Formats: sequence, C-alpha cells, structure tokens
Amino acid sequence: MGSDGSRWAIPVEKCGLGSHPPEIRAEEQLSVRSPYQPPASQRWVEINLTADLQSMDALSSRLIEWGSPGVVFSGEREETVRGCLPDDETLGNALADIRRFVDSLRRLGVPADVSTRPVPPIDWVRDFQERCVPREVGPFRIVPDFHATGPGSRSAVRNLGGRAAEIILTPAMAFGTGEHPTTRLCLKTLGEFGGGLSPGRVLDIGCGSGILGIAAAKWFPRCRVTSIDIDPGAYHATRDNARKNRVAGRMTVREGSLERTRGKFGLILANLYLEPLRDLAGLMARRLEKEGRAVLSGILVSQADALTKALSDVGLGVVRKLGEAGWICLTAGRSGR
Repeated sequence: MGSDGSRWAIPVEKCGLGSHPPEIRAEEQLSVRSPYQPPASQRWVEINLTADLQSMDALSSRLIEWGSPGVVFSGEREETVRGCLPDDETLGNALADIRRFVDSLRRLGVPADVSTRPVPPIDWVRDFQERCVPREVGPFRIVPDFHATGPGSRSAVRNLGGRAAEIILTPAMAFGTGEHPTTRLCLKTLGEFGGGLSPGRVLDIGCGSGILGIAAAKWFPRCRVTSIDIDPGAYHATRDNARKNRVAGRMTVREGSLERTRGKFGLILANLYLEPLRDLAGLMARRLEKEGRAVLSGILVSQADALTKALSDVGLGVVRKLGEAGWICLTAGRSGR
C-alpha cells in the first residue's frame, strides 16, 4: 500500500483466482496488489478515472483491457483508479474509448470523470519497495519478503506472544497481500477466534498468495490447511509463500475447484465475490463440519443480504459481521449454532 493510502494491482494470466480480489477487485480478472512497473524505455500516459465505489471493478478491468500493466486505487473510499497506457500509436483510440465509457457512466447518473498526464521516468522497483512496507493486520504482521530477514529465519515462524505471527509474502505473485479491505477483514476475523474454535482441517478457497491459509496455519498450530485455486499462478505463489513461512508441511496446495475437494473442514476461508460465494454456498455447507465456521469476504455491504439469504437456503446462518471501507466479511455456521 502506498504512503498516500493507495493500493496497487497487477493482472495475471487468468480470470478468477477461484476467486478472489487484489485487489480490481475483480479479483477474478485482477489479482496482485502491487505497483505496475512499465519498462523504463517506454513512454507512458497516466489515466485517472473517478467514479462511485460500485463502478471501480468495471473501470479497473477496462484499464487492463486498454493496455495498462496494472492499476492503483486511491481516495478515502477508493473512488479513484489510476493506470497508465503506452504513449504510442494506440493511445488515441484507447483514450477515445475511455471517454466514451466514462460518458456512458454519466448517462447512467454515475459522477464519473477522466484526466490524463504524462508519466515522468521512475525507478518502479525501488519506488515499490519503498512504499510496500511491513504492516499490522489484526494480530498478524505482514512482511514483504524483501524486508524479511530471510526465508526460514526465526521471524518467518515465530508466534508473537504465543499467538500472533509474522507472515512473509512475495508481493505481485498473486492476490492477497493484506492491503485490500477484504483480505484485512478475513485476517481480523481469523484473529478473533478464541479457544472455542480449534479446527483440525482448514480450507482456503481461491487462495491467491496463500495469505489466509498461512495465517490459519500459524494461528492454529495443530491444524492442516488445504488451499485451492483455479489459477496456476496462485498455486505456485501459495506453495512458495508456504515454504517461506515454514508451514509447507501442514499445507496441501491444489490447482482446481471446490467440486474436486473431499472431506469436511472445521474452518472454511473464502475471499471471493458475491456470485461465486452464492454459487458455492451449497458445496461449502456440505464441506463444513457440524460445529465449523465459514469466513466469507469479497462482498460490498450492499450485497450482504443477498449472501445471507443464499447461506440460509443451505442451512447456514450468519453469526458475525465485520466491515471496512464499504466491504463486509460474514462468519457463518450451522443455523442455530
């Protein structure tokens, strides 16, 4: 996350993270929350798009389609998305298309706007590393690997005060760096589970970078974690990050969907979108143990009722809600429990 409160996102070669964010968010289409890094030899033009929160997914996805290597969200409620396009023969058509899209939002009553400016030469890697610093999320401390003391170090495995733990991640590998509110909400919810929940098996659906599964492995030191994602990049990122955090021995990482996952779990983690969460509600209910909990994030506050109904239809009731910046995380269990 930038020092100005902004967050970054880089696209990956897929649409879905099972899944996720960021971060964008259309974490189906955009995954990583890290800064875009255009080649230094290429001239670029920065595009700033302002609209309401509900339009951010569409605008960020369009920027990627138009050729932006990534996007940055900023503003008090992340109502501005910024990208950059190559300053070449394609720029004129791209800008015309962008303005037509913004005009179409205005006709729908959305207060949208667009502005442009040339991008000055920047050392993108150095800029990113200066901005992407360790941060506290609930009881966890998320540490970019270039700030860590090294893979396999004591900081990679220690539990602070016997409970909280550092999590070492490689930013820009897959969605989930602890910067987006949906990820933070999951981590905070996970950290608030007390002695009443001690799952033997944890399932992370749409694992992305593996951050939630790794957090669970450190928070519940006796559990075994299964992390799944339909994105090959997420599969490799999670395995790599699990090794960095020395929890690979308790994590099974699979490339695939929930339909191919067997057994029951005491805790299910899913930071997706409303549509996949609603579609997977029945399967999650069948995979959840009798006293288990499902932590579900990736939805706006305005979508909570729709997901609550989908859960109720399969026998799950919402037992806790946690919100941040217009997003909400629901914790569900068997109705009446």
